[in-house]
Amino acid sequence: EFILDTSPYSMTFYHYVFQELKTLPNKEEGGIRCLGGDSTEWSDKCRAYEQLLINHHFKNRYSGSFVGDFHAIITYGGIYSYFPSPKPKIRVYYEWLPLAFIIKTLNGEFLIIGSTEDPNNVKKIEHIEPLTKTNVNKIHDVTSGGLLGSAIPVNLFLSL
Repeated sequence: EFILDTSPYSMTFYHYVFQELKTLPNKEEGGIRCLGGDSTEWSDKCRAYEQLLINHHFKNRYSGSFVGDFHAIITYGGIYSYFPSPKPKIRVYYEWLPLAFIIKTLNGEFLIIGSTEDPNNVKKIEHIEPLTKTNVNKIHDVTSGGLLGSAIPVNLFLSL
């Protein structure tokens, strides 16, 4: 749970219990690929990335049930993406960043792909503007495509 006050966001409770340290499997071959969005509207780069994952023997799994797909990625390694098709749909601050927090905690990676202004823009999480009281009304509903999961397959996108 987070609260907004005059300081940056802060956790209001800390009662997480971890039975064991978990890291995300980080395979270059043979993970899970969950690619969302209308593939007929993907950019050439997104299509090339899909082919690259196929060539690296990543198993297709996009069930439409995000929880199941995300669990498979955490268990077996791989990526989840929702590419802009043609416009981005997922809200950065309420949907992508909480997932990115989980993935980064497990040593994974997250990329913002596309924005309303530029569908080909790619940014790392470090370049996302933080929400503050002064900008929350302006940027809280920013949408984008994204790619998150194991570091090796996520970074393959940057090699294209």
